[in-house]
Amino acid sequence: MKIQYLIDTQLSPELEALDFVDRYGGLVKTMNILMPTDGDNTIQKRYPVACNVSAKDCENTGIYQNLVPDDSKKSVVYWEEVTPMQNAGYTQLRDFYTKKMIGTARLVVWLNLNKLGIDNCTDAILTLPPIEKIITKKINIIGGVYDTNLFMVQPKGMVKKSPKNIFGKYTYPDNAQYYLYPFDYYAIDVQFELHQCLKKGGVFPVNPSVDCFNK
Repeated sequence: MKIQYLIDTQLSPELEALDFVDRYGGLVKTMNILMPTDGDNTIQKRYPVACNVSAKDCENTGIYQNLVPDDSKKSVVYWEEVTPMQNAGYTQLRDFYTKKMIGTARLVVWLNLNKLGIDNCTDAILTLPPIEKIITKKINIIGGVYDTNLFMVQPKGMVKKSPKNIFGKYTYPDNAQYYLYPFDYYAIDVQFELHQCLKKGGVFPVNPSVDCFNK
């Protein structure tokens, strides 16, 4: 929950604005879908979906394909939570109420080199520095839930590159063509650190209920 908020407010606007980012999902969740096969049989498939996908979207199978690599997309970029934010003790201020919260998320990037105008198998790395710049920050947050809190984010390292290692949890096409030239992919594990003042607390405003399913 905290990592998702930090991604949405501090990182997603810049990542989504990159010229080479086509489909951006933010922090995804894994959706398990029962799909019909021949006869009365069904098969369970797993897809990464954005946080705003809900049960009312179940009839729209296109939504589940939004973040699946295929040759119609320029690129696919999304986050996965690896380790939720956890209390790592006092900050340097030695203030009991200000805690250092640390967690890890993984940024997954899949690229369609042809659609990005790249005609070789090496220049995919040109997409990495702009991303690393965005995911390397040390700032005091302005506004929102964690106003004035110190926020630091930085890459921990590249994830071992293999389709099974990066995409294995999902029901992606078995065809290896989407992982070989003219396609490419990588993933980065990213460390999040928030120096949160727990004493500040906050107020949750209770508003009238929203009947989303009827809209």
